[in-house]
Amino acid sequence: MMTLDVYVGIEVKDRNGKTVEKRRFKTKSFTRQFLMLMHGFTTANMTVTGKDITGAIKTTSNTSGTNGNRVDAGGSVKIVAGTGNTVEAPDDYELAGLADSEIASISPQVRTSTKTSVNITGSVSFPVAVDIKEVGVTTQWNVASNPLWFLILRDVLGSTVNVAAGGAIIVTYTLETTI
Repeated sequence: MMTLDVYVGIEVKDRNGKTVEKRRFKTKSFTRQFLMLMHGFTTANMTVTGKDITGAIKTTSNTSGTNGNRVDAGGSVKIVAGTGNTVEAPDDYELAGLADSEIASISPQVRTSTKTSVNITGSVSFPVAVDIKEVGVTTQWNVASNPLWFLILRDVLGSTVNVAAGGAIIVTYTLETTI
């Protein structure tokens, strides 16, 4: 039997780059869109409907062709972090509160793959202190040649992560398979 586990790693650095906090925990929340997207990638001519991070309902498919109306399986992903603490739900499509307008474009993005795991990592520095209460992963779908972002994982942290002014947060989602 195959299993898929996802772990979240968080590292906080001060303004001098020194690590001041580290955490790792098992994710609590795949969104419904994660499962629909995975199904869409593995099923021929599958139509997928989801709610993008603005709340707009969009439909796409994985059909071949050049019409541009298909799921973008190219691996565009972002780590997002926020200040909201609303309990996770299967139908989540956005974070409860973005920490900063820059947070949605965390960079650099590093993806590493092995036979058993995939890591998605993002980091961001803050000029002012911020309290991070939730993290997640968004992925890009190409709908009618229009790239849209969809939330696929969201986790509310057990306790707030305090990032001091000039500090940074590094978030890593690790997807591990066991056969």
